[in-house]
Amino acid sequence: MEGTDEIHGLRFCNGDPTVQLLEADDERGAMLLERCIPGYMLRSEPEEKQDLLIAALLKRLWRRSTALNGIHAFRHLSELFIDPKPFVGDPPYDVVQRLHNCEARLHADPRGMVKRLGELAEVDVERL
Repeated sequence: MEGTDEIHGLRFCNGDPTVQLLEADDERGAMLLERCIPGYMLRSEPEEKQDLLIAALLKRLWRRSTALNGIHAFRHLSELFIDPKPFVGDPPYDVVQRLHNCEARLHADPRGMVKRLGELAEVDVERL
């Protein structure tokens, strides 16, 4: 189900901030993607720095997406969106995915973390 519109999503993003779709066979769902050589794992950075990087990537994706009625979303986040899923969604939902990756920090200060991520990603903190 999640791969149904993956080719369309990669075409739409056109390599920003995803890998570039070089060729595709829509009927088969086959894709030739640009080679992605990761620099380092985002997890190797302190969580506070991860927050900054993730918020910046989300804002890039959302800005790009507003051209087509807010198509945006992804399944998993890394330093580069490698496997985006083109679902129509709500920006605070995307930020919630980050909360799930910082369980200890979320339990220690849930309001503080929600406020920080909401402000970094420029989404409504109350909705988040």
